[in-house]
Amino acid sequence: MKYYYVSLIQEGYVEKYDVTNYSLLGRMQAGQSPAHIEISPDGMYGYVTNFESSGSVTTTRKFNTATMQVTDIFSETRMKGPHGMALSHDGNTLYVTSEIGEYIFKINTNNFYASDTTYIKEPIDPSVPPSDNGTSNFRPYQVLLSPDESLLFVSCRGSSQVRVYNSSDLTQVNSISLGSGSFPLLMKFTNDGNYLFVCNRNNNTVSIINRATQTVASTITGVGIQPHGVDFSADGH
Repeated sequence: MKYYYVSLIQEGYVEKYDVTNYSLLGRMQAGQSPAHIEISPDGMYGYVTNFESSGSVTTTRKFNTATMQVTDIFSETRMKGPHGMALSHDGNTLYVTSEIGEYIFKINTNNFYASDTTYIKEPIDPSVPPSDNGTSNFRPYQVLLSPDESLLFVSCRGSSQVRVYNSSDLTQVNSISLGSGSFPLLMKFTNDGNYLFVCNRNNNTVSIINRATQTVASTITGVGIQPHGVDFSADGH
């Protein structure tokens, strides 16, 4: 690992840094409110969502990491307020959730444009209309692929759930309640892939979900005010 990337959501830029000395290596204009970043397995391309809170922006951008230039822009009316992304291990498929449009997108990264042959989309719930306005009831925030890439886990801060979908066709498999008003945000699988840790901002807790049973195994309390993100050390401890 040679580089790390930072999204400046207020300024509209993505920056590239050297991990050894923290020197700035590149800076690019990434559209309005750049948020989540994913880097391809070969390190050649990056993807960044445009999480603009009013919903006027409906884009996710692909960029060349060497030149720090945007190469393609995916735009679709239901992709309002895109934030979460998950990239397949081979780098060929990108999953994006739109918080305001309340849709899940499955995009072919080799043909990064809106066409019937390059992507599929499904609402986060049957109650979401086929328009681009959503319902505000679900507000999907982050999406993660299961270790075997068969399932998608989506944190829905509007419904206080983690919802589970088939990665192949985006059909819903399950919904896991995390408690009223929990407002789940970022998630992370443990290194062995057996458990999913979810930060609940409004409850000041972290839920631990058993991946196999898709149930809450336990809840960690007293983690501080408004937990947002979570990660693990290399040894998993």
